[in-house]
Amino acid sequence: PNVSPDRFLMPVTVSGSTAALLGSIKEYAEQYNPVVIDCSRLIRIDFTAAGQLLNGLAPLSGEGRIIEFQDVNHLVAALLHVMGLNQIAKIFPHKY
Repeated sequence: PNVSPDRFLMPVTVSGSTAALLGSIKEYAEQYNPVVIDCSRLIRIDFTAAGQLLNGLAPLSGEGRIIEFQDVNHLVAALLHVMGLNQIAKIFPHKY
């Protein structure tokens, strides 16, 4: 399953519409704060999907929820920073 009490596990790739993924993250966020998003399996996220993720998660941040992307590979972390996701979430890159 994608959800455990302490983290939401992202898929290997995120592209195209993120509606279903965002729905699952929001469901998780209703139960847990901080919202810990485990990116250890995430290899790639496309530009459009990253934008949708930012727009979809911004309201959670606005509600005062703490959002953390953990174990993010450096390429994905760079994209998330460029997209401005670091304005609403903490991004923790892989530690090698």
